[in-house]
Amino acid sequence: MLRPLTPRRGAPRLSANGMTNRAAKGCVLGFAALMLAAAACGARKQSAERTGVTYAEPRFPSYLKPPASIDDVLPHVRPLARNKIGFQGNGLGIAQPGDTVAFILPATAEDMIVQAVKRAMEERGVKVNLVPEYEVAGVTHEDAAAFEKARRTFTAEQGYMEATWWVETNFHDPDGVKSWLKGRRPDLYDKLFPKNRELSPHLEEVRRKFLWDNVGKGIQGYLTKHPEVRGVFWGKGGGTFLRRNLHPMEDRFLGLFMIDNRWDVMSLLGTYPGDVWQLAEDQTMEPLVHVDRLAIKDPEGTDVAADISEIQAQHWARGVYQRGHLYMFPNQATGRQGCERRRGRRRRAPRVPTVPAHQRSVVSVPRRESPRLLVVVRSRGRNAPEGVPQSVGDGRRNRHP
Repeated sequence: MLRPLTPRRGAPRLSANGMTNRAAKGCVLGFAALMLAAAACGARKQSAERTGVTYAEPRFPSYLKPPASIDDVLPHVRPLARNKIGFQGNGLGIAQPGDTVAFILPATAEDMIVQAVKRAMEERGVKVNLVPEYEVAGVTHEDAAAFEKARRTFTAEQGYMEATWWVETNFHDPDGVKSWLKGRRPDLYDKLFPKNRELSPHLEEVRRKFLWDNVGKGIQGYLTKHPEVRGVFWGKGGGTFLRRNLHPMEDRFLGLFMIDNRWDVMSLLGTYPGDVWQLAEDQTMEPLVHVDRLAIKDPEGTDVAADISEIQAQHWARGVYQRGHLYMFPNQATGRQGCERRRGRRRRAPRVPTVPAHQRSVVSVPRRESPRLLVVVRSRGRNAPEGVPQSVGDGRRNRHP
């Protein structure tokens, strides 16, 4: 029979216990001291690891060799022409023998690569029409080339320049956003909108013609004139926006067309099995409905965490899916149109209510000429929906950036 650690008052101390209150307290305090010491050592170790972290230098893949002819390209594109699974939706393989489809080609598309993809599709019995994007946008080839040259003034090292694309193509009033940013943060404005990227009035008009709503109208006009065309493969990303800009012809958006250059085609992209891709995404999404907390950390100091309610987890699981582009953060997965899990489509799927997570986070930001910058982010919330912690808020967006 187990004896109590502390004997009752007046009761004899038993040799089986071997402890008095003082001894027990001493053990507890000693254990606590050991735990604190271990935690301190662990924190120092993590700090040292964070300080000493190094990353491998980027390397150019040895298998990426310039093709000399269409015959060199064909072995790489044939698997892609058969694959029914594609980034953000369907692959080229959904086109059936006897179908006629159109590739909407940007000004940067490489002719030899596109011709190889076209031949691989024709080998399957699919007819392909090649439609330059500048034609449906109402722009000449020369203006399209000049616009592309004027805008491609940065490399992948300036990844933050993607923000300029979002401002200029997705914000309702881009000029107002720019004015607001220039007044608040002129240094940041100069980084995102440098003078060497300013367009002439003529090229600014060209830029506006290349906005998705105008290109979408041009594609609709093409499809109206060519009813034999089942649909189009168009764009390199943002399938949601592209489909929306084809309204009311959303069903004729078949998927993205990304394989128009040697870098994508001559990589090992076509060797990755589509069913393995789908299985990996399924296994990633499966646990989300059961999640009660998320945490994001990296060796450089990023530490983002949030508690997830049952309702948040349910909505997150409903809105997470877009093929090849899982929304693994509830603030991004909610407040959007759901996507059918297997087919990658958005139609018929109900809208997922906005239920953002409330987080206090520290994000590590790299800086080229100074120590890393740690940014503390705190969410603000109000009027939380039923079943969601009050701190989460209602997820309404601000009118101004």
